[in-house]
Amino acid sequence: MRFYRIIAVSLWILLSLSIVLAHAEHAEPVVDKSSILYKIFLLHDWIHPVLFILMIYSCYYFRFFSARRINNEPKTCTGDCSNCYKEEGFLKKYHRYFFWGTFILLFVHIGEVIPSINNISSIDGIEFWILMSETSYLVAALFYLGTCYHFRYFAERLANKKLISYKLYNKLTSLNRHHNIFFWITISMVMLRFILMLIYTKSLIKTFPGTF
Repeated sequence: MRFYRIIAVSLWILLSLSIVLAHAEHAEPVVDKSSILYKIFLLHDWIHPVLFILMIYSCYYFRFFSARRINNEPKTCTGDCSNCYKEEGFLKKYHRYFFWGTFILLFVHIGEVIPSINNISSIDGIEFWILMSETSYLVAALFYLGTCYHFRYFAERLANKKLISYKLYNKLTSLNRHHNIFFWITISMVMLRFILMLIYTKSLIKTFPGTF
C-alpha cells in the first residue's frame, strides 16, 4: 500500500505541475508585456491553474479514484470498517466555487488561444503540436466541466425556469456518465503539453507562465 501511495502522490505532483505549465504562453501573438491586458492575462495564467487543481482535488470522481491509494479509504463501508466515510474536508466543501471559478476562467484561456488558431497556417513544427495539445486540453476540459454534477444541477434549474428546454437538459444529463472519460482525456492532454513544452524550451523554468 505504501508503494501505491508513493506512486499516487508522485502522479498528483506531476499533474499539478502540468496544469500550471499548461497556461504558459507559446505561440500567442507577441504583446507588450508592460500593458494592462498582458498583466490581466498573466494573473489569469496563475489563478486558473490553482483553481483547476483545487477543483480536481475536491472532485468526487478523483477522490473516489485516488483516496483509496493516498488516504487508505475503503472500497465500501459495509461490514466491519475502521476507516469508513469521514466528514468532508475543508477544501472539499468548496468544490462548487472551485468549479465555477475554473469554468469561467476556462473561457479566458480559450480567448487566449483563438488568435493562435486563427493564425495556425504560420505555425509549424513542435509549436503546432503544442497548440494542438492545448486546444485538445481546452475542448476536453470544457466537456469535463460540462459533465460535472454542479453544471447538471445548474442546467436543471434553468430548465425548471423554462430558460432552456428539457430536451437540451436531458442531452446534457446523458453526458454525465462520461465524466470520467473527459477527465482522463483532459489530464492526458495537459501532461502531453507539459512534455512538449519541456522539449521545446529545454528548460523547466521557461515553461512557467510569464517566463516564455
